[in-house]
Amino acid sequence: MASNLEREMGLVPDKPKHRDNKTLRGYDVRAKLREVLDNPKAPPQARAAAGRTLAEIDGLIGRHQTAPSKGALAQVGQLSRAELEGELQRLRDKLGVKP
Repeated sequence: MASNLEREMGLVPDKPKHRDNKTLRGYDVRAKLREVLDNPKAPPQARAAAGRTLAEIDGLIGRHQTAPSKGALAQVGQLSRAELEGELQRLRDKLGVKP
């Protein structure tokens, strides 16, 4: 059963009047997770779960993340300067961070 908070946030989808999938309204999971994450009234556990799920969807964490380069497998002291710079650039690109 859905809680009042879930209803207020629009997380409870409308019941379809019939089972024709072509007429069902779309459900944007990313937008709903972002709403939970940005809602100050949402419980901390729900916000943390939404953040983790978004990170998993983006491939930043979890088993579906992109395979690490040599830099992630080797100890930092064993990397050359060029390898360190390459690994930093890969991480910046992945996270969308500008140097």
